[in-house]
Amino acid sequence: MTNYNIEIRQFNGTDYDVLYPVTTIGNIIDLENQLNNRPILTTTQVTLTASGWSGNGSTTPYTQDITISGVTTSSNIIINIVPLSTSYTGIANEVSNFQYINFTTPLNGKVRFTCVGSKPTIALTVKVLCFQ
Repeated sequence: MTNYNIEIRQFNGTDYDVLYPVTTIGNIIDLENQLNNRPILTTTQVTLTASGWSGNGSTTPYTQDITISGVTTSSNIIINIVPLSTSYTGIANEVSNFQYINFTTPLNGKVRFTCVGSKPTIALTVKVLCFQ
């Protein structure tokens, strides 16, 4: 097998600067910092029960707290429904109920799901993506 080292150069007005490959200690330190400071990512699947919502929906929103280890108040949360139904009507019902969840709030060790106005009337399986 033959290895080729190809340099890409750019004219700087008087001569040519090597653009690629360039490895300097600065590049290595930058890469190390990026790897050490990469977001911590966790995914988990949780069930929001129909009876687990607190609040009345008119003067206070409905909320449900789910314990998820590693979550802090500075976590970023993304949620998505995981339909368990196999029929079109069942999936449509799950998606319809999922839309009642308006936002999430990261707390220490848990995530609070909030519904303003209406709440799901069925249990929902939700995938939670958490990153710092």
